[in-house]
Amino acid sequence: MKNGQTLQVLHPTSIRDMDIEVMGLNPVSGLNPMAFHNCQRVLAVRPDDKVLLLLDSTLDPRVTRFLWQLARGHGAQVQALIVEAAGTWEFPEEAKPLIEAATLVFTTWFSSSLDPYFFRLRQEKGQRYVKLTYFRSLDLMKSEAAAFPIDIISMLVRKTAQAFPSKGSAEVRIRDERGTDLKVTVSEQEIKSLMAQSRWRGEMTAERPGAYVHWIPMHGPNFWDFSATPGEFEAIEGVIAPRRIVGFVEEFPADCRIRLNKNRVTAVEGPEHGPTATLREMLLDGKLIEIGCGFNPKHSRNQIYPAGSNSAGALHLGLDLPRPSAYLSGVLPDWPEPPEHVDAVLLDATVTINGAIVVDKGVLQATRDPEIRTATARYGRPEYLLDVLPNV
Repeated sequence: MKNGQTLQVLHPTSIRDMDIEVMGLNPVSGLNPMAFHNCQRVLAVRPDDKVLLLLDSTLDPRVTRFLWQLARGHGAQVQALIVEAAGTWEFPEEAKPLIEAATLVFTTWFSSSLDPYFFRLRQEKGQRYVKLTYFRSLDLMKSEAAAFPIDIISMLVRKTAQAFPSKGSAEVRIRDERGTDLKVTVSEQEIKSLMAQSRWRGEMTAERPGAYVHWIPMHGPNFWDFSATPGEFEAIEGVIAPRRIVGFVEEFPADCRIRLNKNRVTAVEGPEHGPTATLREMLLDGKLIEIGCGFNPKHSRNQIYPAGSNSAGALHLGLDLPRPSAYLSGVLPDWPEPPEHVDAVLLDATVTINGAIVVDKGVLQATRDPEIRTATARYGRPEYLLDVLPNV
């Protein structure tokens, strides 16, 4: 293969023979029942499905076993393709016959998100995809993030989407007390493109032909991303004062500033040494490709790896680097994203759309909506489910 990866194909006999001590006799033992209920709904396995697992060698093997058993428990056929690393655009040519035969795909492969080949399979063949970026350990099935009601997450997304105008353009403005001040003008056509995406429709399950959803939910949707914009997008100006960045353990100093002009990183201000200097070397002449927001009130506020926090109201600003980063390759050798992309994280930003506040100092305003709070009360106390951040 041109990317040098090895490809392992798992069939029913080999999955049964995998190490019992690693897998555990009962991989579902101790998992949150609500999380298991949510997971079954998101994966949406049908008895006539041909399920394909596109996985990587660093994934928790209990996850492989869990997904396999869940799909088989619904009567579906299952096969798996395992490559060495998930974070590559390339994928094995010899895998295509198995990929094209599938009806439902559970995937950690980065290429399955954006590569035109996979996009075409979703559009033309109606293949349904569940991205597993945030399900790399079976222990996450015990978390409050996995157990949070997916119907409420869908409501939070759809309520936030209403801030975009149905006619005309929108100015998305992001500011925080650390010094972030970023302005993006989104055209009417770009808004239509964003609102047509499954994530902004609040789609949480892989039921619809062509579906693309996340387990554990929810990464994005985005207030703006490059997929909504033809060609190079230049209507981005301003400053990002990052709180955290994927690949860096510590918070960034308060005087760190990433300056953008016509969506190009023109300067990284701050100390001459340490993490800011590393960031400067990585980012100069890079560009912003997405402004994403978290929508899961029980997702960890502090979980930055692998692609920014998905906590409700936390922002991840995706930056494409001008070249692959040796630093990221070194500190994140098993990262399920390529080392030419990195997410800056803002935890206390205010976001307005044409002046209307949708995130207020890190608090997603849809969580304050009376209709959503009433609906949340069916599952427990809204004061806890929506307002109290998990202590992780």
